[in-house]
Amino acid sequence: MGSSEEFKVPKLEETNYFPWSCTYVFKEKKNQNGYCEKFKTRLVAQGCKQIPGIDFEETYSPVIYKDTLRLLLALAVEKGWECEHLDVNSGYLNSPIQETVFMEQQYC
Repeated sequence: MGSSEEFKVPKLEETNYFPWSCTYVFKEKKNQNGYCEKFKTRLVAQGCKQIPGIDFEETYSPVIYKDTLRLLLALAVEKGWECEHLDVNSGYLNSPIQETVFMEQQYC
């Protein structure tokens, strides 16, 4: 019995999809003295090579315009509203996708 069967690795199938290429991104995390504290590595899909109409239908990024934010802050000051800031860590990474995505296998 081969390793693929032993670890239940799925077999590659022919599809009409074009797999995305991928690459490794390396980063050093340094402490306040400038010494390397740890290394981080991420495997990322190169979505920039997508073809419109084939790999995706539409793109959307929910961001606010600077003028809209300034208007809301001015209204908050005028009305005495309390403002809070919220940030979603890894919101992009945790968002669901509707399309089927294939990625090439990357070897070290």
